[in-house]
Amino acid sequence: MDRLYDLPGLGMLAKVARVKRDLAGIRRRLRATAPEVKELRAAALRAVCLHAFRRSPFYRELWSAASLREDDLSALRDPSLLPVVSKEQLRSAWPDGLCADPAALRRAREIRTTGSTGTPVRVALDREKVLFTIALFSRPSMEMHLGLRLERGLHVMVRSPQAIEGQALREFPAAEEVFLDALSPVEVLIEELNRRRPQYVLSYPGIVGAIATEARRRGVAPWQPEQFVFSGESLNPRVVASIRRTFPRAGLAQAYCATEVGGIAVQCHEGKGLHTLEYQTVVEVLDDEDRPAAPGVTGRIVVTDLRNRVTPVIRYAGLADLGAWAEERCTCPLAAYPLLARLEGRAAEAIRVPGGPVVHQFALTSALERLEEVAAFQVRHETATRVRLLVVPEPSAGEARREALRAEAADFLRPLLPGITIEVELVPALGREPGSHKTPAVVSLVPRDGGLE
Repeated sequence: MDRLYDLPGLGMLAKVARVKRDLAGIRRRLRATAPEVKELRAAALRAVCLHAFRRSPFYRELWSAASLREDDLSALRDPSLLPVVSKEQLRSAWPDGLCADPAALRRAREIRTTGSTGTPVRVALDREKVLFTIALFSRPSMEMHLGLRLERGLHVMVRSPQAIEGQALREFPAAEEVFLDALSPVEVLIEELNRRRPQYVLSYPGIVGAIATEARRRGVAPWQPEQFVFSGESLNPRVVASIRRTFPRAGLAQAYCATEVGGIAVQCHEGKGLHTLEYQTVVEVLDDEDRPAAPGVTGRIVVTDLRNRVTPVIRYAGLADLGAWAEERCTCPLAAYPLLARLEGRAAEAIRVPGGPVVHQFALTSALERLEEVAAFQVRHETATRVRLLVVPEPSAGEARREALRAEAADFLRPLLPGITIEVELVPALGREPGSHKTPAVVSLVPRDGGLE
């Protein structure tokens, strides 16, 4: 099928037809009942695991070592019987361990993460998985999932051919008219927003937050979209507040996705969290012993891609994201799908107190939310005993207020970080991570084993 998609003329028709079929399939799945969702998930899980056992040396060896046989996988209903896979394991297995078919690898699209946690990962996707992902993040799909009415769009995303977001341009060059490279200078993004005047914008929270802050700093009035749809990063309350100051009438909606697997979850219509897309990705929340975390209890998120047949990603903990299941169900149109109450950032976005606990991003950002006249901040854990806090004051903040911010910011963090020196630096803007659209709220440069000096 992949070869058909590359034929002149006919290939484009085949790709359009495939995306339409995928959209029809998504529509049917969103109408399913909770028992139907569970059955569909179990069938897809068995199919991808059997495929991995037969075609992937890595998974065959891993599962055989756990005394799992093909018969066990044929009866599988729950991923908890399978070993959890780390980022290091997935990286080490690339590419031949994950896929024993060189021809399939040659035809596949290689996708890479930005390496924002320090260790980039590669996966290979066949064209059907690529086209499904394009369908999933298309305007009709966003309307179905989020219950929105969307019209003129602008997708401010990374356009690299090795980014999952950039695949839309590779398959459909005409998408150029709604695409804008998220790695462009912020002033260019503001100019293009004003020139194109979109009704909605699909982008990353950090990028829209940078646009909002820069527009206020320059005293310019940017075009006001009616709706922002965010993906690729967890929502930082401070960034959300900054966006709302610059775009007060815009609706804000969130989708949760990752390069390694694609779409994971979308925002609940009642605002109670994120519904996991069980027709595409199986989501688990596990404790430190790899047991299911109880609702309301924070654990690490583990995912299984139900659609990648080239380099399967099964029970993968390498996202390093933290979250918790909701304790109560909602009644929105997505109620058949499990509900994550919250995402709390990445395990890598945390600080270990010398001789004490690990303080995660959620606690750090919550403490700093009390700061007034602050557009953005970033906590940088540079050594085991030193934190540098970058603070972007609002343009309205006078000199006296700016100086007061230094002491207040350190005072808010000090109870959480005993034994750690806190240095506060006022900056005009936060820089992005090299080659990435992300501006994380917390960056730890200290080795995960503690790295105490």
